[in-house]
Amino acid sequence: MTWTDDNADLIEGFILESREAIDSIDPLFIQAIQNIEENQPVNLEVLNGIFRLFHTMKGSAGFINLNLLVKLTHQAETLLDLYRNGTKAITRQGLQALLDACETLSQILDVIEEKGTDQDGVDISKDLECLAMLIDSDESS
Repeated sequence: MTWTDDNADLIEGFILESREAIDSIDPLFIQAIQNIEENQPVNLEVLNGIFRLFHTMKGSAGFINLNLLVKLTHQAETLLDLYRNGTKAITRQGLQALLDACETLSQILDVIEEKGTDQDGVDISKDLECLAMLIDSDESS
């Protein structure tokens, strides 16, 4: 989808809300990493907060046909679901992959703002590969 008069406000709102959401979850990542480093369980509400970012972005991006964002947020959401339901133990490597995905999402938002599409300029293959590896690993709770 590219910028048109009909969708410019929608895309601008999406970009603004997404950036604010990404910025707002930094403390959640910090808390989760600190818990792992102290051999403490990660609070479910922290995981739910991080999950909500990816879930909300995925839904909004799908509505405005930003398919690259949908792919990346879906993969992150899948990993977080495994953490939330206890199927997999949350790891520092997993949190780093999710943080990296947030950085990539920020880069995609920059491209959308500049070009009106998410299909040009950001390679998400490394993020998808890393998340898939964590999802498919034998590591479990």
